[in-house]
Amino acid sequence: MRRSIFKVGLLLLVILLVNYASPADYVLKADNLNEYNSYSENIPWPTENWTVSTLLEQNMDPSKISSLKSYIDRFNKEIHSMLIVRNGYLVEEEYFGVESRKNIPHWVYSVTKSITATLVGIAIDKGYLIGANQTVVDFFPNKTFQNIDAMKQNITIEHLLTMTSGLEWEEWWVAYDNPLNDFKKMRDSSNDWIQYILDKPMVASPGTLFNYNGGNCHLLSAIIQTVYNDTMESFAEEYLFSPLNITDYSWGKDPQGITQGETYLSLTSRDMAKIGFLMLQNGSWEETQLISEEWVKKSIMEHVSITHSAQYAYGYLWWLSKTDIRHIQAHGWHGQNIYVIPEKDLVVVFTSDEETFLLGYGFGLMQSYIIPATDPPLSSTETTGSTSDPNGDNTSSTASATEGLTTTTTITTITTTSVQTTNLIILEMILTVFFILKSKRKNNINQK
Repeated sequence: MRRSIFKVGLLLLVILLVNYASPADYVLKADNLNEYNSYSENIPWPTENWTVSTLLEQNMDPSKISSLKSYIDRFNKEIHSMLIVRNGYLVEEEYFGVESRKNIPHWVYSVTKSITATLVGIAIDKGYLIGANQTVVDFFPNKTFQNIDAMKQNITIEHLLTMTSGLEWEEWWVAYDNPLNDFKKMRDSSNDWIQYILDKPMVASPGTLFNYNGGNCHLLSAIIQTVYNDTMESFAEEYLFSPLNITDYSWGKDPQGITQGETYLSLTSRDMAKIGFLMLQNGSWEETQLISEEWVKKSIMEHVSITHSAQYAYGYLWWLSKTDIRHIQAHGWHGQNIYVIPEKDLVVVFTSDEETFLLGYGFGLMQSYIIPATDPPLSSTETTGSTSDPNGDNTSSTASATEGLTTTTTITTITTTSVQTTNLIILEMILTVFFILKSKRKNNINQK
């Protein structure tokens, strides 16, 4: 009986998530991200600080964003921060519960993977790597791996970037506290993570099967360390973090001192937004091309379809939408997200400690509130200008920006938001039942 309820709950979850985003036959197909955005060269780059504006001044409806914040507060979501960047301006910055979170780096978990992919591209641009077609085992000539065969010898950097290495790996469908999870086993029992990963047997030819594998990303870090002769963290500091003025961060290492390419990077929410803005600007920052346009283009191309996802495809460690609202996403465990939406000239950041903040759930909030807010009424009389933000304080008033919205618009917003909130509540209930049953099922298995 319990198993039947579990299956029904999972089916309802899938149906509801699919309804949030009907699949389309395209992902981001632009030659570059700038085909969509309307970024002006006159907007100050956020290297030192973000320039703050109001939602309404950047043509967004404040009432919808207010409704989103009310939803988060009302249902006590463990969302820690939400940042919205429109047209290059920081128009919304909210830290829920504790304002001091503003200046505290937050674990971004698997958002780390997308940043690792960016660093691989820079390593190719700078000549440290020849290209993504280089074979992986050749970077470790002093190691002898088990289960070596022609398939393993043919794993390339690109296979690591697309999660198609073909290595046996249990992570996607197994909880991280489950002893069957390979990331947990590697972390808890191995002093040589590279050996652990490449000792694994092959279950598919490289390039033929998507299997979410944090070990792939750790191999990429080790490869950069090999060719750069220093850690990937040092590489990032020189070629990415310093140009973006990202200084307040930490990054985990394995027992041999190799930077973790898969997780345990911590960044402030504002610095996460910088990563998204860099992608929105096609790898350009001020007058420097930090990442080649070619690499950005490859990163947001669909390299592999994901059979169990109606919403997303996969690029180079970036999630790609299959929805009517084209976007790319860096996604981390428990709700760490960077959304880049070129058509709307948007970068949105969430940090969270919410177990139900799954891959599709975050975009549910985007699709219900933030995306609709980009099409506000034109009846505003807002005249307040944007303000410089030298102290990192958002000094513009979002509340005052609601003045000028018509009564008719307000009623429409409330009605629409009520339906959207109802859908989210249903999703919450399904997710809660799902995780309770999953937890009980796991405990029963462990007891057996």
